[in-house]
Amino acid sequence: MARVAPYEWRLLHYIGLYTALDLVADKWSIAPYPDRKLVSIGIAVPNNAGRSLALGISVDINDYSTERIGKEIVPMLRREREEIERLMLLGDI
Repeated sequence: MARVAPYEWRLLHYIGLYTALDLVADKWSIAPYPDRKLVSIGIAVPNNAGRSLALGISVDINDYSTERIGKEIVPMLRREREEIERLMLLGDI
């Protein structure tokens, strides 16, 4: 059986955060921008309010391998997502 990666390459749509909007919580997207020497990593921030939200960051494409992104960047994004989800539960302020 083929091994499935924890990320999805979205090469047809080089729109960093947009590509993460429809992902499930344990997946992440990568959008390379070689002309700018960047790679954008995105994760979805699911909510029940019918809104779509994604969280992401762009890093130097030469400094971050896919393995390093998975070990360092994705866990950091997931921690930040937890904080955003906590704030979203506060409702209207």
